[in-house]
Amino acid sequence: MASPPPSSSIAKGGDGIITTLHPDIIRALILTRLDGPDLASTACVSSYLRSLSTEENLWRDICCSTWPSLDHPRLKQVISTFPYGHRSFFSESFPFPNPQPPKPNVRGSLALATELISAVDIYYHGNPIYSKVVEMETSSSWFLSTPFRLNLLGVDNPVPRSPIKYGSSNDDTWLKHLEENLSSSWIIVDPTREKAVNMSSKRAVSVERHWLTGDVQVRYGRVMEGDGGWGSSRELVACGVVVTCGEKGGEGEKMHVREVCMRMEDMDGKGLSGEESLVILERVMGSGRSWKGKGEKEKYEEFMAKKRERKERNSKKDKVLDLICIFSIFAACGAFCLNGFIVADSDTIDSDDSCSELQEHSDCKDAHSIPEDVSSDSNDEVDFDMILSQLKGKSNHKSNWKLEGELLAAFGKYLELCMKDVFAPHWQQTSGEKLSKAALCQNQRGAVRWKQGHGRVEEDE
Repeated sequence: MASPPPSSSIAKGGDGIITTLHPDIIRALILTRLDGPDLASTACVSSYLRSLSTEENLWRDICCSTWPSLDHPRLKQVISTFPYGHRSFFSESFPFPNPQPPKPNVRGSLALATELISAVDIYYHGNPIYSKVVEMETSSSWFLSTPFRLNLLGVDNPVPRSPIKYGSSNDDTWLKHLEENLSSSWIIVDPTREKAVNMSSKRAVSVERHWLTGDVQVRYGRVMEGDGGWGSSRELVACGVVVTCGEKGGEGEKMHVREVCMRMEDMDGKGLSGEESLVILERVMGSGRSWKGKGEKEKYEEFMAKKRERKERNSKKDKVLDLICIFSIFAACGAFCLNGFIVADSDTIDSDDSCSELQEHSDCKDAHSIPEDVSSDSNDEVDFDMILSQLKGKSNHKSNWKLEGELLAAFGKYLELCMKDVFAPHWQQTSGEKLSKAALCQNQRGAVRWKQGHGRVEEDE
């Protein structure tokens, strides 16, 4: 039995054997039946196959069959400017972007795109059911400062569409069916830099019904490193694509795509602005690509778990801050109330002391042996000159406070009246006016006695 030829001879004669086939046969019967990854692998077999597999029409057909939205005049013109046309576009859009794109040294070192084109395709069982192309102007201040959110409504591509039919009466089974059979593609193209990237995962990462409308929301997404450090809200950033499917009136068990939207959010659930999203997109476009896209759902679930943990930590911090604020408010109120009580007690003590002294002054008549006829209600029984001489004689040995008390005791008939007519005016006068005409005339008894004596009461210094 003859031994097989060595592998080296096969390698050397490979081109010769293949070249015996007519190029049209290879193109029509072999290359046109390959998808993008297989066609790229075929180009690595030999130089002859490489020359055939790099033809533009092959890659254009593959791109348009993979993404029906590319059959758009604007996209055709943009893709033609790529270095190798549709082949370059496929190598940018089909592989998975690097989840850890390189970070620029300076935030402003990347030139932000002034225009972006979105090419969106939705597939059910591998067949396209929705396609749309949207051009966005991204240099306006409104776009850069507002949250990044793209909403697509309606269908403008003439590719035949078919509704999604219910496959099971069990809602959980139906949602699981959509997760496995409904896929999406959202390619963002930068026409200026001739770059493109697919920001949607191939398969859904979550499927759920909207709590209010009952529509089915199928979520796709990619999780990437953000521009923040470890532990920050932008340690990871998620780009989410949500496909909303709902029933059409009168069609029974059929669903149609109602809305497709994209937004970017950090680990706090806060949407990134247009400028921040452009920075992420430019970094992803400039990063490498990977043919292995497994684990997208696991990465998204890990992102959501970290998001919940961060929310719980922030909630605990907020509770601690709330307790500190509450204790501070109670402490301030307690200090204020305590200060008020202290002031009130001090005023009460001063009032009690004043009342005690006034009570002592009311009894000074007995202390200085003032005659009993002085306290009589009759003006005729009061010896005005005698009492005045007694008071003057004692004024050098008593303070003004004691002297006022003696005046009250000698001339006051009623305590409130004496306080108003004798004590208060006498307290406001100078020491030289304490026994003058103005002080004594404020007292009713003194006024009557003054009129009778024609002003005989004078100050005796």
